[in-house]
Formats: sequence, C-alpha cells, structure tokens
Amino acid sequence: MSSFDEQRELEGRFGTLLSISDQSLVTLASNVRRRLSGGGLTNGQVVSRLNGSYNLVHIVEFDDSVRYVVRVPATGWGSRFTAIAKRSLVSQALTLRLIRKETAVPVPDVYAFDISCTNEIGAPYILMSFINGHTVCSKWFDRTGPTALEDRRLRTLDTLAQAMSQLQKFQFDKIGSLEFDNGTVGNSITIGPCYRWDEGILGDEDYGKDLRVQEFGPFESSKSYLRHWSVSTNQESFVLSLPDFDSQNIMIDERGNLTGIIDWDNVQAVPRFIGYLSFPGWITRDWDPIVYYYPANKERENSPEELKRYRLKYNSNMQEILQRKDARFVNKSHVFEAVAIAATDDVRRLEIVRKVVGRVFQVDDDDALELMRDAGCGKLNFTDKMKLRTGLQALLSVPS
Repeated sequence: MSSFDEQRELEGRFGTLLSISDQSLVTLASNVRRRLSGGGLTNGQVVSRLNGSYNLVHIVEFDDSVRYVVRVPATGWGSRFTAIAKRSLVSQALTLRLIRKETAVPVPDVYAFDISCTNEIGAPYILMSFINGHTVCSKWFDRTGPTALEDRRLRTLDTLAQAMSQLQKFQFDKIGSLEFDNGTVGNSITIGPCYRWDEGILGDEDYGKDLRVQEFGPFESSKSYLRHWSVSTNQESFVLSLPDFDSQNIMIDERGNLTGIIDWDNVQAVPRFIGYLSFPGWITRDWDPIVYYYPANKERENSPEELKRYRLKYNSNMQEILQRKDARFVNKSHVFEAVAIAATDDVRRLEIVRKVVGRVFQVDDDDALELMRDAGCGKLNFTDKMKLRTGLQALLSVPS
C-alpha cells in the first residue's frame, strides 16, 4: 500500500480527529493536572502521536517529565459517535478505575474522561497515566538486555500471572459490560450489553469505512453467548478479562517484570473459560493457524513445543496463586478460546475447526478437511461419529 493510500485509509478511519491540535491536547492535559494537583507545573508538549486500529493515542509530556496519555476513539466523530459508542467509553473508563481501586493490577490511572465534543480538544477522550516499559512483542525475541532471553520470558509469565489472578475478585451474574450507578465507582454495578467494533463485512469494498460500536446481549449463560454468534454449567458466574490479551498490550521492564497492562477497549464480564484465566495470546498462536507462521518465520514465532512449555509454565503459576476451583479452567483455556474465535470469526473458523478435528483424530490437515467434508455432507460413518463425539468431550472437558 502506498503512503497516499495509507493516508486516505487513515483519514477514512479517523476523519476530523486527525486535526486535533497539539496546543489543545496540552491545554486539556494541563487543565486536568491543575485540577488534580491544585496548581503546579503545567507546561508541556505533545511528544508522540500513535494511530491504533480503533484509537488515536497522544502522549503529552510536562516539563518535569510526567506524561499523560490522551486516548481518542475512532468512533468519536460524525455519525459514528452514537449513544452506544458513548456508553461503551464510559463503561471502559469506570471499569479501569474499579480495577485500579480494588486490585494491584498495573492498569493506567484514569484521570478524566469526556463523552462530549464540548471540551478542549473537541472530541471524546479518556485521559490517563503513562505506563513505562517495553511491549512484550518488542522483547519476546530480543536477545539483548541484562538477563538471558529465557529468564526474561519466564519472569514475564510469572509477573503477568500474579497480576491477572487478582481479577478473581470480581464475579458477575451475567455476560456484558459493567454499568455504574450514578457513573461513580463504589456504587452498585449492573451488567449492561456487550460491545464490539463493527467494521462491516471483510472483503467488502466498504469494509472499515463506517466503523461503529455495536452492542448485543447481555447474556445469562455461556451457551446463550455462543449461540448469539453461531461449555457451560447452570448457575454460572462471570469474570473480567483483558479484551486483547496479547503481547502488544503487556508492558515489561528489561528483566521481564510487568510494568503495566494497556488497551482495555470494550472490557466486560465474560465466561470463565475466556476470562482472566486465559493464557496470554502470544503463547496460544498454534491454536489459531491462520495467524501462526511457524516454521516459515522461526525468528518471530515459537515452535509448538515451546508454546506448550510456556503454557505449562503459566498454568503452573496460576494453579499456585489461585489454589481454588477456578484454576481448573486455565489448562485448556487456549482450546476454549479457539472455539470461541471459531464461533465469532468466519475468516478464522475453517482453520481452527481443522486444527481441532486433526487433534481429535490425530491426522494431518488434508485428512482433517476430508473428515469435515464428510461430516458436513452427513457421510461420516458411525465409528468416526463416535470418535469425534468422545474426542471433543475429552478435549473440552474440565475436571470439577
């Protein structure tokens, strides 16, 4: 894609938000800091502008080196800025405040947020603290630094498990986003709808041009949640998760110690098998074949054997920390996550189902695809039907 095409795509996604001036961002950050501190140093400058998939991220640095982050959603302009988009932003900001207040999970401190366009920058925003550190994706394969690469990786998994396990504090009776009475953390919490980014249909020429926040639910069971898109028990309760639990959102120091967890867009209560008990995304890549490039790219991908070893390590960490029934979900969370992805993503569905069928029958990809065709046409023989049924039950079973 040419730089011209990239600029057009950027303008199509963020529109007038790209014209937010440095001065307005500094004014906003300075005003918030004055309110928080009662005065003091407020001179600053914008030192970085980052374009994410769904947000513009602006970093303002003051003269004393304190940094603030101003995060502006891609839906915060024109007809995209719907009542649904506003509610999802409020839920995200207040849920972050709840996690920070009730746990020691190193999430950004939300200093201010606004769902109107009548403010210093003329757009909705969440203004939060800056998280120091390096992304895991920049360090997972980096052999430089004060410690050995493997030591850093294991330290990352250790400290991340310590942080994620603290989310066990929150239990909910439905699947959906958190809504706070009177918009204040500390008051009663109810469960509202789930939120997701809607970019249209992949492959359509208008894909991504009219980005929206879509709502659905809430749901009272995992079955109803999965049926909406296409392993549960009665009297379930639900837990929080990091919506995008992957290496670009986990911040660490040079030795692998966790310094922060960022990007909580559309955070909500979810089934336990895809909640805080899940494996980090970068150690489950072999269960999502369409995005897994081993052995073609050994420099940036772990082998299946390595990924299995890191999952065993992370699972061991969580078992030791939690020491309760919930821990039983960790070991197979990568399988549950793959099933959930297959249920919700028609692009990745085929390869995940082929992976699962191949695992059940212990056959290669071609034979797995043939078995899928037979099943789809009603031609699967009785023996294979029984093998598929019992194999899936074994693969997805969780000890009580």
